[in-house]
Amino acid sequence: PFIDQRYPTVVGDRAYAGHSLGGGFGLHALFTQPDLFNRYIIVSPSLSYDDDDYGIREAQKFIASRQRLDAQVFMAVGGEEEFDPRIANRRFCSCYFRLGALIYGADIPGLALSCRIFPGETHVSVWPIAFSSGVQATFGPADGPPLGASNWLSFRDAAGSTVDSDLPVGSES
Repeated sequence: PFIDQRYPTVVGDRAYAGHSLGGGFGLHALFTQPDLFNRYIIVSPSLSYDDDDYGIREAQKFIASRQRLDAQVFMAVGGEEEFDPRIANRRFCSCYFRLGALIYGADIPGLALSCRIFPGETHVSVWPIAFSSGVQATFGPADGPPLGASNWLSFRDAAGSTVDSDLPVGSES
């Protein structure tokens, strides 16, 4: 409501994106306040620490409630995350697979879930490509080419913006 009152939005269409602890928080919001957002991009969610699978338990509790969940959720993880000794106690990959299997098996009404693993990506490298894929999975593909400088200037002028572009005129990058 705060954002809807102050900015032009599509009322009722709210998205959340998070990586690592932010991904874990997104799942917490999904399972404890299911009407808060309707699109989620969850990357390498924190679900466990030192064999305490707190995120899995939260999902199990929600599933046991048999509530409807009207949301599009994209979940992703880097294929190499489990092998980094600095974060091995988080078990990002194995918990991701367990959570995915749990959610798919529950057949939650209204939930559209897509999951993706990015082979060769680590906890640090996965988020940019995963967020990009998540936007496409939850919002659909782009309607047109990205804005180049000439398109940006036309868009800016049409919108009545007084902010100057930092892109050089005539450049398409």
